[in-house]
Amino acid sequence: MNGFGLFALLTFIYSMLNYNQRKGLVDNPANTSKKYFIGYILLVFITQLYANISLASSKCGANQGAIPFIATIIPWLFMFGSLTMILAIFPGWLSPFSNTFGYFAALISGVNNLINDIFLPYSKSKVPEKNQDNPAQMALAHIYGKKSLMINEITPSNFNYFWSSMKSLFRSGVENNKQLKESLYNVIVLKDVVAEFMWYVLGGLLVSSISYNYIITSDCNISQKEMQKRHDEYEKDMREESKSEKDKNKRVYSSTE
Repeated sequence: MNGFGLFALLTFIYSMLNYNQRKGLVDNPANTSKKYFIGYILLVFITQLYANISLASSKCGANQGAIPFIATIIPWLFMFGSLTMILAIFPGWLSPFSNTFGYFAALISGVNNLINDIFLPYSKSKVPEKNQDNPAQMALAHIYGKKSLMINEITPSNFNYFWSSMKSLFRSGVENNKQLKESLYNVIVLKDVVAEFMWYVLGGLLVSSISYNYIITSDCNISQKEMQKRHDEYEKDMREESKSEKDKNKRVYSSTE
């Protein structure tokens, strides 16, 4: 498996572990351990270094010293590391993939049925007169027929605000139904995890390409000892080939006599 294949597999496994860790933490979304992320980053560096060492060795036939380390540390640390920091500091960057691939994953998980179980049917959803100026309720009244717009406005960080601001439109008993609340929260987390996965995979593809091209276009560093070894092996092969030709000719002469 090449470097990018290893990276994609690690990213998929990390995404599954990350989702399992974050789901259900609706009351304290920040209470997540970084152990999976730290382990993921370490494994990415180790596997990419191994892949780059193997690539350089197969290209040049010898250990290439610093070249694989440079091809791994610089792009993966500065480019991929910067990407992970940006997504952590600016979670809004997840929106393009969260609202597309993430929403598709939410649909597969049954978010439409979940919304129907939580909210009153549209014909019964009448905003009380005293709450006419509530932006969230007014927005819901206008876009009720387009659930995707509402779902894509919810993020793990604003989920509890969304839940409390929409409770006047819930079916009876839903407000205190922890199971329904967690189910909807888990769908929102799934959207985020899918978006993060897409960012990581695309970023990893770019970084892997840069590392690969750097190694392929770099000159091979071959020591004098290695050159002598190759020369000796070449002469040995030539002698064996010459001997094989002589033996072949002898057999031909013997058969014609």
